[in-house]
Amino acid sequence: MDAAVLIDWENFFWGREHNCSERGMELDISDEVERLVEFSRKLVAEVSEGARVAVWRAYADFNVWRAGNTTTGPRNDYFLQRTSAPLMRNGIEPVQVFTYPGGKAKNAADMRLTVDGLRLRSDDGIGVFLIVSGDADFIPLALDLRRMGARVIVLGVRGTTKEVLQRFVDRFEYFEDMTAAAHVDPPAESDLERVGQALLGLFDQRPSVVFAAVRPMLNKALGGSFDPSRFGQTDTGDFLRAHAERFGIGVRRAEHDWEIFRIDGEAPAAKDAESDSLLATSHATRAESAAAPQRASLSLYRRLLASRLPRFFVLTPAQWRSAAGSVFEALGDEHAAPTAEELMQRIEDDLEKAGIDGADKAAQAAMFQLLHAKVFVRAEDRGALPESSRATWTTPLAARDPLDEGSGARWMQSVAQLVVRELATRARSRAGGPMELVPELVAELVFGEVATEVELADVLGWLS
Repeated sequence: MDAAVLIDWENFFWGREHNCSERGMELDISDEVERLVEFSRKLVAEVSEGARVAVWRAYADFNVWRAGNTTTGPRNDYFLQRTSAPLMRNGIEPVQVFTYPGGKAKNAADMRLTVDGLRLRSDDGIGVFLIVSGDADFIPLALDLRRMGARVIVLGVRGTTKEVLQRFVDRFEYFEDMTAAAHVDPPAESDLERVGQALLGLFDQRPSVVFAAVRPMLNKALGGSFDPSRFGQTDTGDFLRAHAERFGIGVRRAEHDWEIFRIDGEAPAAKDAESDSLLATSHATRAESAAAPQRASLSLYRRLLASRLPRFFVLTPAQWRSAAGSVFEALGDEHAAPTAEELMQRIEDDLEKAGIDGADKAAQAAMFQLLHAKVFVRAEDRGALPESSRATWTTPLAARDPLDEGSGARWMQSVAQLVVRELATRARSRAGGPMELVPELVAELVFGEVATEVELADVLGWLS
């Protein structure tokens, strides 16, 4: 079965730009498009296993303009024109929709998307449609497509999506929820192996690949977006160096860039003696740095926890007390079923009211760690407490255990155990060799101040 992804591009762009601005972030359209492709493939696969996305289209009047900043640039900002290149790089066809005299660009794009959708179903037999928009005007299209036997998915943007749209489709997700879930859920071991296989496949037609070409080639090979940060690396180069031995590849300096080659194949000839010398020096420096003994300290432990995904940021006792109180109040009503995002926003608001610094980062860290410490169940499983109930970022939540005065303390204990065991795992697998942890320092890290004998005993048990 084939699928089509039809994007109301101006709706998506405006919504994401506004949401990023609200969080003090600048919109990175290339990153947004890569994530959009990745999420679209995932949703189509979940609705219809084995479906092939045969059509990718983004509809807009790419010549539309808004007032520019005349002090730093032109008076008219043709803001959508610069988005066509990222779309095409990711295999999405930009569909230029002209506005007729007396009409509106938005209405013209909606009508063209609707007509194309019906034609793709009736003429080409497309069986799955993913509409990227939050516009309720697409409800008639969704109804018609479903009456014609197609499955309909909608991927919307928070703030620009009408909630009523969710009732008329087979599957609905928010772009922001999928982005948050991608950060909360760490990559599985199989994900890394899949990247490794795709990486080795790059050498089928060439002896070596320069760093700059690796990411776009992996995007194509994987059928989605390759993001090195999911594997704890800041960029593609760091990812390749970190996993070179595991994948059986070599890294060396080429004439204009670093490059990789397959170890069991024939390595490219050295460009010159100087580059070999630079490479050897670089590797020696890295090895010496990794092997050098480091003095145990709280800052070292914090760096180890934050060095790779999933990143753990250790909260202060004051931050945890506030966060636990926020969650307790939100779940106090037996009928309450907030999502993780709603809980995170409440934690952040309460932290700000209490005048605690770093409210946004602390709220994200608290919610992430509570989810992974399994203190929640899905709200639909409330009371049954099945072991199979796995709370996620997008599901309505309830407390796993009955709420009482000791709930907050138990949650903090569960999170402390999670953090200590994660720290122990990372200390054992550290690049420079295993690192022995100091129990007293670890206890101070997770409990704050000087740990009691009971807390120290807990840490010793978690480390064993």
